[in-house]
Parts: sequence; C-alpha cells; structure tokens
Amino acid sequence: MTPPDTVNDGFKAPPPTNSEIKLRSILRSKKIAFKDSQVIWYTGCDKYTPDLLIGKKLIVEVDGKVHDKDFQKTSDRIRQRALENMGYDILRVKNVEVQNIPDAVAERIIQRYFEIIEDTEDRRRRAKITELERPMHYEPISKEITSDNLHLWALSFNELTINDAAVWSVDYFKQSLTQL
Repeated sequence: MTPPDTVNDGFKAPPPTNSEIKLRSILRSKKIAFKDSQVIWYTGCDKYTPDLLIGKKLIVEVDGKVHDKDFQKTSDRIRQRALENMGYDILRVKNVEVQNIPDAVAERIIQRYFEIIEDTEDRRRRAKITELERPMHYEPISKEITSDNLHLWALSFNELTINDAAVWSVDYFKQSLTQL
C-alpha cells in the first residue's frame, strides 16, 4: 500500500516544517478541516504539494525565510499565478507569524475561507440563465431565400468552402434549411 503522501511515480511530498506542524495542530483544535500532501499539477510537467488545502480552493503556504530570497520569489510567483489561473486562492503566512501569533493566523485563514465561499455564492447568484423559448410561429426559410434565388445561395456557399468539393446544392440547401 502506498503512503498517502506518495504518488505512483515515486514523487513524495516534502516533510512538513515545525511551523506547518504547529499550524495543522491549531487548525485541528479549531475543527478546521484541511488536506496536506495533496498533489496539484499546475502544468503538464510541474506538480506541487501545497502546505495546506482548505476546502476546494484555498491553499495556505507557510513560508520561511528562504521565500524572501530572489531566486525563490520568482518560482513562487510563477507557481502562484498558475494556481490562481486554475481557480485557487493562495494565502501566504510567515513562519514567525505561526510561531508568535498562531491564533491570529488561524482566524485569518478562516476569514479568507469564508470570503471565498461568499464570493463563489455571489457569482452564482449574479449569473442569470435565460431560457430561450421557441417562437410560436416561424418561417422555416428566410424571406430573403426564395426558390428563385436558391441556386445563387448554393453557389455563394460553395465559394466559401475550404476544400475544392462543392457540397452545397439546391436540394441540399432546401433539406438543411427545413431542419432549422
């Protein structure tokens, strides 16, 4: 049986830092459900394991001092943009915050989670779906298309075809239009 933090290709999530372990403990004590060691593919060849995934869309990253270095900032920024384009919301917290004010960090996470839920619900409410009704009476063939000029329409459509095969004929035109 494969451990939960191992993927079929042998990829293993990095071990949690002390700050991540502390934050997990605090979130558990506050009954906040989260997942750790989740693998997210953000490109065809790049995968990533967020420190914590809360709900379906909130990623919490616990950043140490290495994330302040220029070489790490660039890769963090690229990955964050890719994840945001996938619909994730990323909340970054510092190790020192988790160590010094862990309850405030937990409250910030809860607040962000509820903001995401409210935003999603607002978007659903604003989305208006209009059902189109079939007209009571309609002309099956446009008034501009008559039996007299149908051959001209067929010729015009044949000029628009990409390949050289002339697929539009008067009969084919009539058959197609009656289905509309």
